[in-house]
This record gives sequence, C-alpha cells and structure tokens, in this order.
Amino acid sequence: MSELPQPCRKLLYRMIWQTPDGIADALALCATREEAQRFCCTAISLVSGIQQDELELFNLESFDDLVNAGVSEDEDLRIFETHGTALMSLAGQRGRFF
Repeated sequence: MSELPQPCRKLLYRMIWQTPDGIADALALCATREEAQRFCCTAISLVSGIQQDELELFNLESFDDLVNAGVSEDEDLRIFETHGTALMSLAGQRGRFF
C-alpha cells in the first residue's frame, strides 16, 4: 500500500482538462478549492495557449472527494482514477465547471 504524506492529503486537488486529443489530469497542491481553481485555470491556459474562458475544465475535486469516489483497494491510488461517465455529461460545454 502506498502512503501519501499528510500535506498531500490536505492540499491536493485534481481537475480534468478536455483536450482535442483526450483528457488530462491536472494536480495541484493548494490551500483552498478556490486557489486550486485559479491555479489550474491559469497554469493550463499558460501551457496550452488557450484563453481561460475557452478551456474545457471539469471536476475540481479534493483528495477526500477522490478517495470517497474511488474504488481501488489502495485509497491513495484513488486520486488517479478517472470516471468517464461524469466527464461525458459535461462534454461539449465550455467554461468553468467546478
């Protein structure tokens, strides 16, 4: 079993980015959900060259959210599970969905 350090458990957020080639996970260590939202939007916009209001970003989730929704026996690995059905319901919409 893996064991993430306590700061990761407290500060970790994951956001999904829909790219033309598929989905990508963005992980951030931030003090609040709002800070994680700003960080992910800004970082992905800078890296991709796409304006923030044109990004397709979904499912901003905390470590606890991810662990509670996951199915892996190793709870720490649940942060890497992606649930396609939740993404499909938002596909085709643009903007911020947090």
